[in-house]
Amino acid sequence: DDGQYLVAAAGEPGLFGEARLWKVADGSLVKVFQGHKDSLYAVRLSPNGDLLATGSYDSSIKLWNVASGNETKSLDGHNGAVFELAFRKDGKVLASASGDRTVKLWDVAGGQRLDTLKESQKELYTLVFSPDGTRLAAAGVDNRIRVWQISEAAKEGTNPLLLSKFAHETPVLRLAWSADGKTVVSTGEDRLVKVWNAEKMTIRSQLEKQTDWASGVAILPASTGIVVGRVDGSVSSYPLAASGESERPLAPLAEVPTEVDYGPQPPVDQLPLITESEPNDEPPAATQISAPGRASGLIHVTQPGQMYDEDLFRFEAKAGDQWIIETNAAKSGSPLDTKIDVLDGAGNPVPRLLLRAVRDSVIEFRGMNSEQRGVRLSNYEEMLLNEYVYLSGEVIKHYQQRRGPDAESNFYPENGNRWLYFDTTSRAHALGEPAYVVVPYAIGTELPNNGLPVFTVNYENDDDSRRQLGKDSRLTFVAPTDGTYLVRVSDVRGFSGDNFKYELVVRRPVLDYKVTLNLKDPAIPAGSGKQFTVKAERGDNYSGPIRVEISGLPPGFQVTTPLVIQEGLTEAHGVISALADAPAPTAENMATTKLTATATVAGKEVTHEVGSFGTIKLGDKPKVIVHLELVNQPVATGNMQTGFPQPPELTIAPGGSVTAKLRVERSGFDDRIPFEVPNLPHGIIVDDIGLSGVLVREKETERTIFLRAEPWVPEQTRVFFAVGQVEGNQVSCPMVLHVRQSDHP
Repeated sequence: DDGQYLVAAAGEPGLFGEARLWKVADGSLVKVFQGHKDSLYAVRLSPNGDLLATGSYDSSIKLWNVASGNETKSLDGHNGAVFELAFRKDGKVLASASGDRTVKLWDVAGGQRLDTLKESQKELYTLVFSPDGTRLAAAGVDNRIRVWQISEAAKEGTNPLLLSKFAHETPVLRLAWSADGKTVVSTGEDRLVKVWNAEKMTIRSQLEKQTDWASGVAILPASTGIVVGRVDGSVSSYPLAASGESERPLAPLAEVPTEVDYGPQPPVDQLPLITESEPNDEPPAATQISAPGRASGLIHVTQPGQMYDEDLFRFEAKAGDQWIIETNAAKSGSPLDTKIDVLDGAGNPVPRLLLRAVRDSVIEFRGMNSEQRGVRLSNYEEMLLNEYVYLSGEVIKHYQQRRGPDAESNFYPENGNRWLYFDTTSRAHALGEPAYVVVPYAIGTELPNNGLPVFTVNYENDDDSRRQLGKDSRLTFVAPTDGTYLVRVSDVRGFSGDNFKYELVVRRPVLDYKVTLNLKDPAIPAGSGKQFTVKAERGDNYSGPIRVEISGLPPGFQVTTPLVIQEGLTEAHGVISALADAPAPTAENMATTKLTATATVAGKEVTHEVGSFGTIKLGDKPKVIVHLELVNQPVATGNMQTGFPQPPELTIAPGGSVTAKLRVERSGFDDRIPFEVPNLPHGIIVDDIGLSGVLVREKETERTIFLRAEPWVPEQTRVFFAVGQVEGNQVSCPMVLHVRQSDHP
């Protein structure tokens, strides 16, 4: 790092590899290091200058004592050529990039492999640590730059993938990270040099096209310039703008429009109704409709030689106005399969947003029908939760990661048929069909070229994207400017007929919600518990969190309260528990429970009564009783007032992991017990479950489980529990999980 030495490596293919060390001051040769069986492709001095690391086409890595020139260790584990090496700042960890598609982390002192990072799909050519050593970037033939968070110990399972960015249309050759930590520079076989903002790997600028491959790149120590060396032997220097200069901030578009309170809205059947006036298939002849309002129409051919029919309706809107536009056809028995489009006054489609592809993928194993939530996509290891995926016109959102190569990624919602986003329409997709991870941006956003396509989504919809209207259509329109707009109604198949009737509705959004309970008149086993679910039906574009308070349980019973249905989700799960010696509920107290839901909608608190559990009864003691406890901690004793133990508490950091213990009491039941662990925050899973899932084996009574959090999981507190899926699905008492940053007080 002090610039005193220069080291270079080469060799003779199939014979030997050699590294040489020179003094920069006078050019004198200090040492020659020889011991590999093939050419060297990588060489690095340790930060303190005591060690030299070499990587070879023979798949091995060797560590050398610089002072003596002797080999100290050989690090074996790669199955392909070692193309790049990097020491962490403290010199304790060495990273290697290989043609076997992996990055490996090594303990320099002991020579042991610490971790293997396997997300790359093709050969890796280059890698670099961030200046503080907390991140590692690598890239190669699959065009991507991946960034991992590296823990202090760097041990297996503690180094999650943070980012994966499609960087060049060709293999990436070299990476460099600036000393101030703010900039990453990449070079590729496309002869491009790109400058990235390191924190989120967003592209800042692109240098002029190079005369040849830039096989060498360095950032000056003061982070003020870039030096590029090319295969043709030429070298050039370029100024490096300070972070933020020349940077065009790109603000992703919100998933749903800003909540607007339009006040009480009349029921749809009380909106003014007009009838279409044929012919109205050209913009000048569009039928005028009031907004809010309704129109009845018929898709049928009326003119000789006319091949198909479509109806146009004209309405006026102010910039920022929000309108829900929907049809009522199939649900009323019409054979019409509607499609609606919003057009400008001249009949041109109104663009809604831009979708910028940031990574590419492809459908593997089998195709996907128009309803299923799951599909296998290539490069799944780098696909993060809550990312949008574009599939030939539809946009879906990643809900649950694949748990291995033989599993599927699942997409929103938690259950049922998949949802679509930005009012796109579900389709069937074939094996091998391209897919893209995309980020939404407003129309007009200038998007620097990253080698992947940008898709324009217009205001159009075939089938309602949330599956509430069947084959009928619905979309949310936000007027981009003051003006006249048209709604086009057609049959998506081009069919028509004298019975192809429909009603078109243009109305204001109704931001509201309804919560329902799935458990009625339960019998709670003595000493155990029973799971229940509260489910939200969200009106129009309301997606905020909903809090459900529960009160009024009989003596000897307890319930998890409050429950929070997370933003954008539809369910939360709780448990009702009974003490082993709980008294049977009386006629007076067995039906006194009450559930109340509260949410903030368009800035106002809105409360709805959910109902009750009905008549709660005490059941018999089950053969299996489930406990969820802390590892290596004594079992909590019961509270003197309630009899129930204080719920144990765990704290997990975003990107981190923690352990808990499942314990079961068996009474005449010795078979294995599979488990579910419901109500974890979205983005936290039970990890390392294998093909059998969470399981306590035959005659065993304990199992440790591992909880892992995605790096983006927000701080929160939530209760969760365990459900043994035998003997009536017995449920543990709850455990409290705090999500906090590791340095949180």
